[in-house]
Amino acid sequence: MQNNQPIVTMAVTQSRQPTKQDINRWIHNACLKYEVDEKLVRAIIKAESTYRTEAVSNKGAVGLMQLMPQTANYIIRKSGYSNCSKITPDCNIKLGTWYLSNLYQKFGNLIYATAAYNAGPNRSKRWYNQLNNLDNRIQIELIPIPITRDYVQKVIAPKIGIDLNIANFSSIMLEQKDVLNGIVK
Repeated sequence: MQNNQPIVTMAVTQSRQPTKQDINRWIHNACLKYEVDEKLVRAIIKAESTYRTEAVSNKGAVGLMQLMPQTANYIIRKSGYSNCSKITPDCNIKLGTWYLSNLYQKFGNLIYATAAYNAGPNRSKRWYNQLNNLDNRIQIELIPIPITRDYVQKVIAPKIGIDLNIANFSSIMLEQKDVLNGIVK
């Protein structure tokens, strides 16, 4: 009977729901490793899954950080997490945080890294090439996919300290009209 006890304990440990402390520890460790702001990862988790570890989107994204299977497989190949499953909460956080760090390194810009996390890096690269020289508020407002624009607003607007409901938004648009003429018809 004693020989079976560790196996039973292990099965119970793996099947239990993670606690808030578990999730906090996983976020903290992943953010330290990949030099990502914990508040950003928490905002993404809140926006993506509202902290539901078994969340699955109607498009097939899974886990706390809502990783698409193809994206998760790419991350696993590139990150070296070969024995990590995209559906376990701790691995999902590691993989998502690695990906976010990678996107930030690629774009060097929080707006486009966050947009890429939601809509994919190819779309985000197109938007970056068109909009990156505009005021942050305008860049976000001109993201052409409403779901991604709302996502970026929800996730990063408070983080980068911009108020998207400012009264003088039209004056900012006028200041940037020469640049906008080439983008907006």
